[in-house]
Amino acid sequence: MVAGKKSKTMTNVPKRNVLDRIFLGCGFKEISSDGVHFYIDGKQGEIDKIFYYENLVVICEETKGKDKDNSHLPKKRFFHGLIRDDYLRFVKQYRAANSGFDDFCKESEYREDDFVFKHIYHSEVKEIDASSGHVFPFLIFGKKNAIYFDSLVKTIGRSARFEMFKYLGVALSELGEQKIAGRSGNILVDSFNAFMLSGRQTNYPDGFYIASFYADPKSLISRAYVLRRDGWEHPDYSYQRILKRNKIKKMREHLSEDEKVFVNNLIVTLPHDVTVSKLRDGKEVQLDMKDVNEVEPVSLKIPRELGVVGIIDGQHRVFSYHEGYDEFENNIKKMRGRQNLLVTGIVFPEDYTSEQRVKFEAELFLKINNTQDTVPAELRQHLELIVKPLTPLALSKAIVDHLALNGPLKGLLQQSSLDGSDKVKTSSIVNYVLSRVVALESRGDNAFSKLWLSVKGEKVSESLRGEYVEFCANEINAALVGFKKNMKKDCWLPKASSDEGVLSPTFINSVIICLREAVGGGQLSASSNGEIERPDYSVAFRGIDSSSIRQAGSSTSAWSKLGVDLYKNFLAY
Repeated sequence: MVAGKKSKTMTNVPKRNVLDRIFLGCGFKEISSDGVHFYIDGKQGEIDKIFYYENLVVICEETKGKDKDNSHLPKKRFFHGLIRDDYLRFVKQYRAANSGFDDFCKESEYREDDFVFKHIYHSEVKEIDASSGHVFPFLIFGKKNAIYFDSLVKTIGRSARFEMFKYLGVALSELGEQKIAGRSGNILVDSFNAFMLSGRQTNYPDGFYIASFYADPKSLISRAYVLRRDGWEHPDYSYQRILKRNKIKKMREHLSEDEKVFVNNLIVTLPHDVTVSKLRDGKEVQLDMKDVNEVEPVSLKIPRELGVVGIIDGQHRVFSYHEGYDEFENNIKKMRGRQNLLVTGIVFPEDYTSEQRVKFEAELFLKINNTQDTVPAELRQHLELIVKPLTPLALSKAIVDHLALNGPLKGLLQQSSLDGSDKVKTSSIVNYVLSRVVALESRGDNAFSKLWLSVKGEKVSESLRGEYVEFCANEINAALVGFKKNMKKDCWLPKASSDEGVLSPTFINSVIICLREAVGGGQLSASSNGEIERPDYSVAFRGIDSSSIRQAGSSTSAWSKLGVDLYKNFLAY
């Protein structure tokens, strides 16, 4: 081990760098590390950034350059693998190299074996495939992740750390006092005085229970999610899009000045593993939920863990108590753990899957909020896709999402509001072309559902939805591979980002229309043994003129004409 230069002192001063804004905004602190060289197993390296929160230490690497030879990530990945092999060894050697890290260890109330380490890799330029299996031990913190968390910090301040913990895969039970006490394997619970009702008192199906109780905002914020727990992966469903910054600011101003709790009730969902108990003969006795046959005053125990309370209505009331940086924080922090909000909690049955929970929450959210102008039409549309998964629009959106992650269009399509404008927009593909081609109730002989029926011999049901989505995406990808093989590499780029690029909604819509015509014309069909017969697209599309595709207009008539022309010129016989 050879010590490098000594580091600067620890700081928590906000900076312009996006990782600084996010982690410091979430309430982490930084240990300066850039330029501190050290050795592990004879290999020299350095760490770009280190952030910590209690005993959680996040080691970050970032690149701002083009990395033309793609060597930066593999080098960093190898070195971080050495760190991960023996964290105690790393701590010992890095303390000798970095005085700031050494100070952190000396001043910390945690022992070296209490630290929980996470590794992040962030590129400001290049999107990296996190699903390739070649990035471990890194979590790939992509541009969308950065935009999402940057916006979330601006909306709910330090309270965004709970979403960051979920992203990092860290449980509350691994942090702080539980780690010190050696109870990190136990999930603690908090008790709330409540009234419990069974489904028969509420007309909910068997297995559902309703709890009415008071809870402080601090307890709710640490456990809360709104519709989706994984907002960084599905930002259009996440509470980053549902929470309105201006509305929260006005409510914080009201709270700070009036100091009175909001009296109308919140509506939330609760996990099936909440427990209830009662005092009997001076002893607390846990009740079997099945024994709750009338309104019962009980002690409701909710796990002290991330993402267990789904907020269906009242998210602004809860998050107006967030740990902020504004002029209202000094007053609100006094109320966060003291005031109590009235909560109506719906307890899910034990056999409810995560998919059923999401669908239930989306349906309930829409029933409560669908008449309110404050719910954006785009968000309402996305939630309806969850509620009605077999509608043409829902199927079309799922297929486009599949194309964005698999095949020739991987990484080139806009999947969410956080994707950059340099990617291909998909709204017209979803709404106007693909939804008509994949619709299950289509009467035309050129619909993909007819092709599916010929091959599979059964109609698409909700249980077969995923298989149908993959079926349709595979056929589109097969044609796209043929186009790509017959074009120069510079052409297979979004038109919005390259002068040579042909990828646009017009082109993708025309490919789908071309396939629609091929199904109707019999070139894309089911064989006698139930297999799909398709043209050899790499041969069929020889001689394709990329310049004519690039110059095609963007109107409905333009992509319709281009699609029919592609079929007639290359596939029809």
